[in-house]
Amino acid sequence: MVKVSIYAVVDIRPSMRGSKIRQVCSSILDIIKNCPNDVLFDVTTFHSTTTKIVTALKSGFDAQAIVKEVESLCNNESGMTALYDAWGSVINEIPSSGKYSCFAKIFYKCWVI
Repeated sequence: MVKVSIYAVVDIRPSMRGSKIRQVCSSILDIIKNCPNDVLFDVTTFHSTTTKIVTALKSGFDAQAIVKEVESLCNNESGMTALYDAWGSVINEIPSSGKYSCFAKIFYKCWVI
């Protein structure tokens, strides 16, 4: 049973290109590296659309490949911003029992209000 899930919603608008997206990706790698293998990770990017990059246990994916994909998407995006679509997608995927944990509850309330 998964006890911990980490959801990352990553802004890949053109303003994030270069050092900003590299810093975000470095942080994602640090988080992944320092978590046990049974942590569930979900990485979703947003810009004009939302893209699900991964939803898997740490042991089930290559973190470097995930970061490369996020950076690649960031360098190729243009257009409008779909922030609310991304957050809505992620929040709808959190199991109902998880929506009431302390951390998830804060974001869920922000979304609903």
